[in-house]
Amino acid sequence: MKISWLNRDIYAVPGLLFAYAATVASLSSDLDPTQWGALDAELYHLPQINWFIEWGVQWNYPAWSASGPGFHWLMAILAKLTGAEALDQNSWQSTFGPAFLTAIALLFFYAALRSSGASPLRTLVIGFPLVSSSYFWTPALHPVSECLSMIGLFAMAYSLAVRPRQPFAFGVAAAASTIARQNFLSAAGAFGLMAVVEQWPRIFTWRMIGLAVLTLGPSLLVVTVLVLHWGGLTPPEWQEMHTGFSLGPVLHGLMLLGVFGWLFLREEDLVGDVRARAREVIIIAAISLMLWLLVPEDGGPRPYSVVWNAAAFLPTIYGRPLLTLPLLTMGVVVAFAYWRRGWRDGFRLSPELSLFACYFAAQAAQRFSWQRYAEIPVLLLLCLGMARLQRKSPRQDALTLIAFMGYFVLTIWRMTELV
Repeated sequence: MKISWLNRDIYAVPGLLFAYAATVASLSSDLDPTQWGALDAELYHLPQINWFIEWGVQWNYPAWSASGPGFHWLMAILAKLTGAEALDQNSWQSTFGPAFLTAIALLFFYAALRSSGASPLRTLVIGFPLVSSSYFWTPALHPVSECLSMIGLFAMAYSLAVRPRQPFAFGVAAAASTIARQNFLSAAGAFGLMAVVEQWPRIFTWRMIGLAVLTLGPSLLVVTVLVLHWGGLTPPEWQEMHTGFSLGPVLHGLMLLGVFGWLFLREEDLVGDVRARAREVIIIAAISLMLWLLVPEDGGPRPYSVVWNAAAFLPTIYGRPLLTLPLLTMGVVVAFAYWRRGWRDGFRLSPELSLFACYFAAQAAQRFSWQRYAEIPVLLLLCLGMARLQRKSPRQDALTLIAFMGYFVLTIWRMTELV
């Protein structure tokens, strides 16, 4: 969908979203200092930024943070340009720098929803689930690298929505995310995954080679330099802690898809040819059971998530958390529904599902299954799929909005001292 710069909604709707963000920021002025954004900034990101302020932007540096240096470079440059010798939590650069980057991410998110077909009003409704998440707006309040990686992730979503067969803009967006958080490299493969599915079995062509270079080239260049310097995907100081492959983050992503996804399903996702649906039921049951048998007993070394915490208090079968089986099943149901939506829109694989799959493939390269690594990509998948849905359901949209308003209230209660 082409958006005219003379169209008033391109200014009005982002203005409303920014007003929402400003309200959240004002409500959150009394944040719990132990919550992850403040704690991560104090322990990891601010020391890294201050080192670059003192010694200059360079590849050789002691690593206080396990993530890529892109965000820390930007903050160090901002500090230098404004005459700051060091930053702390109270520095205006630490407040407005991340907020500005998150605002850019917000604009890409809005543009992705509009370009996927949603009207201005419906964009507000569909976008609320994501912007009501604490994992969206906490990076706007603290200097942590998620605010830059979100720009790249949302820009990739926008690129897929606007030009799903034009790779260069997607590759640049992927590189921006990768230099902030190097495990976003696999997310750059989303465009390539779509292309392979569309061209299968004729994938070994010059066109595909060119597509791969444009899509993966920028991110691969970034990661290659980092790996050559670090001797791995993380700095030497962090390799023992991060090294290892784990299915926990992948399964966690699917379970969160099951937690949120039922609100985004529509009637046409569940009806159709009886034989086709019967085959899908069998496939879904088999996939869910197989994944459930692979679920780590405690969700991994650091299972900080509502899913893992709830599972710990519920019964287990053969050492497997019982709660995870229905959540995995619902997650697979939602993934199948979005696959069918993409097929109906002319894609063999929906763009947002390809981005989801590649992102969580990247997360498998480390052992953490934190909810903050999973919730935003899950909600992005669901919101984009809703924006592309042709048949609207105002009642179900209203139910989703009410449910996430409640979620937002709980978030404010949990993260502030106002109640």
